[in-house]
Amino acid sequence: MSPSAEEKRTFPLMPTSKWFQLRDAFKRTIPGVVSESYLASVLKMKPLSARTNVLPTLRKLKLVDTQGKPTPLATKWRDDQEYRAVCDAMIKACYPQELIGAVPSARDNKDAAARWFAGKTGAGKIAVGKMVSFYAMLQEGLPAKQKKPSVQEKPAKSARVRESPQRRPASTSNQDDSRRVAEQAPREPSVHINLQIHISPDASSDQIKDIFQNIAKYIYTKP
Repeated sequence: MSPSAEEKRTFPLMPTSKWFQLRDAFKRTIPGVVSESYLASVLKMKPLSARTNVLPTLRKLKLVDTQGKPTPLATKWRDDQEYRAVCDAMIKACYPQELIGAVPSARDNKDAAARWFAGKTGAGKIAVGKMVSFYAMLQEGLPAKQKKPSVQEKPAKSARVRESPQRRPASTSNQDDSRRVAEQAPREPSVHINLQIHISPDASSDQIKDIFQNIAKYIYTKP
């Protein structure tokens, strides 16, 4: 059952990044008046957003009064040693005991906290989520914004080593190349000569010897 207009309540709603950004500015110098133009300049936002979103939250938390002047609580808010006690004071001032008892840790039980804020405010999912986050931040009471743990880099994939094809020894390769060239080179034509020698029966042994010597000289012997 949704709450009636009389039952609806609003709770602090402010991005945690803006919260710590404003706190850092207060650490440097506490302004005389926290106006929408001051918030727009410090938080890098539009004046309308500062007036409708941030200023109401600062008033609910008692950091500024109705005139926008910082309260003594704002001075303690700057001190890291006082920060947790200041957050506890803000929780008691802005949130009912019903929520504090039902959801002791909004960070560990976001669903229960979201149901409670949705039932009490009638706000949408996005606004309820911001209320839960802010309430959880106050419960933790840490004076610095928590950083999300960095995702460990995945180990680089080892480069695949391409095995180079085994090379034959240079001498063997050269021998193969020479063999292929020799096989492909054109061969010289061979010449076959058939000789028929007619020797007269009257020829003397010296004449026969001269014949064969001339054959050896002019046919078989290269120039």
